[in-house]
Amino acid sequence: MMKTEKEPADALQCQEDISLVRGSLEGDGGAVGLLVDRLGCVPRILMSINKKMGHSLSEHDLADLSQDTLIVIWGKLGSFQGRGRLESWVYRFCFLEFMNRIRLKNRYSRVAGARLESVGDVAVAPEEIAALEYEHLEMSLAELGPPESIVIRLKHCEERTFADIGAVMNISPNSAKTCYYRGLAWLKKRLMNLHGEERP
Repeated sequence: MMKTEKEPADALQCQEDISLVRGSLEGDGGAVGLLVDRLGCVPRILMSINKKMGHSLSEHDLADLSQDTLIVIWGKLGSFQGRGRLESWVYRFCFLEFMNRIRLKNRYSRVAGARLESVGDVAVAPEEIAALEYEHLEMSLAELGPPESIVIRLKHCEERTFADIGAVMNISPNSAKTCYYRGLAWLKKRLMNLHGEERP
């Protein structure tokens, strides 16, 4: 017997989401605009997760995390297969990035006030960076902005390889390496200035 039922609404929505993502990846301006609107759900999802987690992150942290999460999502658009709605796919990245940020915050809370002897492959003299306080680091990374801030977090805090970072951000390993060292040089200088400003 021939089926006469209409395709489920969710299935139709998934197909539309696939077309939207493909159009964006192909440079369709209209699709990009619509996708940007849809990805406006990221800050709301992160706020919801933060509420469930006891408001572990401040509004400033959430704003910074939203930008970083959007970059990760844009870099992963090619992996979207439409097995569920776009928002469901996005939620997974929001949750993972949120938990990564909590781990990062806890890690730097433990080492606040300690000296950094080395960062990745770059030696850092003790006098160059007096302390890596979480608040200063986050403020500096937010000021630095993507893509350098994302690469530094992935490389230094999650100990990922440049090849892995390139895959996450949809850039070449060499580009990831360039962003890392460029951002690291800026970050070291910025942190030194911050600590200099605090001295009486």
